[in-house]
Amino acid sequence: ASTALQSNPQAPEARLANLKVQKTVVESLLEKAPERAKAWDGMPRMLADAWLREGEFSRQRDSSSSRGPRMQRDRYGNMYYMSMDERMGGNRFQQQRGNQPMPISSGDVLESAPGEEWLSRLDDTIRPKFIAMYAQLSLKVGEEEKAFPYIERVAAGHADLAKDLVHEFIRVWTRNNDPNASRSYTS
Repeated sequence: ASTALQSNPQAPEARLANLKVQKTVVESLLEKAPERAKAWDGMPRMLADAWLREGEFSRQRDSSSSRGPRMQRDRYGNMYYMSMDERMGGNRFQQQRGNQPMPISSGDVLESAPGEEWLSRLDDTIRPKFIAMYAQLSLKVGEEEKAFPYIERVAAGHADLAKDLVHEFIRVWTRNNDPNASRSYTS
């Protein structure tokens, strides 16, 4: 999992599977044998760093803007739902150019994120990066309500980072709560 982005750049499904397995392993270890987790002190940090790299890459490169299918309207005003793969004309990963790595969808990265117990095992210098990434990915998929508590946590010690997150929060909130949005659905 820690080298998957470099060793398997064209297989986001395999990298996501690695992230899910590592989350299951670490959280099971912390739940079932917390005394053994202390002996593995560097391993949760290394695996958390792997998640953070994937999260940052997906935040920058993933084009999805929601966790699930998005509502669309045809030219006659009829509503239908379309997944990201369908919007991209088939497999969205075939749309990538060259040998650039393919991102995991932001929603999937969020689902494989380290939990609170796992985060509590990380040192205080790295923990804010994870909390900020949770907020950024939540905002990327349009879930401002889920992002807000993370922004509050970041604001306690990192005002500059929180300020950027608040600006993004306002953009997402405005887009999600625009009273005139229904006007743009039809001409």
